[in-house]
Amino acid sequence: MATARRLPEPAPALEPSLGSAVDGVLLASPRFTTGTCRLRAFRPTLHPALADQVEAGHRAVLEAYGVEGLVVRAPLRAQRATWMVVARTRRGAPPCGAVRLELPDPEVPVPLETIVGASLPAQLPAMRAALRGCAEIAGLWIARSHRRSGLAHAVMLTGIDLATRLGLRHLYGISSPHALLAMQRTGARIDPSFGAASLSYPSARYQSHFIRWDLPTRPNLVTTRP
Repeated sequence: MATARRLPEPAPALEPSLGSAVDGVLLASPRFTTGTCRLRAFRPTLHPALADQVEAGHRAVLEAYGVEGLVVRAPLRAQRATWMVVARTRRGAPPCGAVRLELPDPEVPVPLETIVGASLPAQLPAMRAALRGCAEIAGLWIARSHRRSGLAHAVMLTGIDLATRLGLRHLYGISSPHALLAMQRTGARIDPSFGAASLSYPSARYQSHFIRWDLPTRPNLVTTRP
């Protein structure tokens, strides 16, 4: 029988058997003016075709806004330590939005590790220590058909709920100025722990901030075989 456990510190790469209690589960079903969206959590390695759709949707949004230089783990379908929250209008429909939880992996750094390593190398040990038992939330995107509907807020809240279900203590992220207020409305706060009030990321066009969410204690649903 599967037994529950808390993620060890530092958290290792997750195996496919982990998280079976959450993978594919309907986490939310909010209704918007654009229709009802169903938000589910998926492991990319267990749903590679869906991961490819999520990756393509994110890339299309970045291209539409002219955003370059974003650090991502790729290909998404190969990331064992990543979760994705996917919004779809119905089962089998293409994604209309998504966000990722990037858990620490000894073999593949989370994007924040890469960003801090390049911009603030002296702070990299502090970043890695902060990520133990925690995760980065990243890669939020919403399809054009659902913009300004409230879906972005719902996707973020569902990603935070997933992190809580997984027994994580904190979430970290990086926010551009135009998205900061929206992130703060989901409970984020600017985190100066890494020695920079802001940094140029993903390009010199943006002065972005490190942000953090403190999560409530909740029984961990990540499971593993004994």
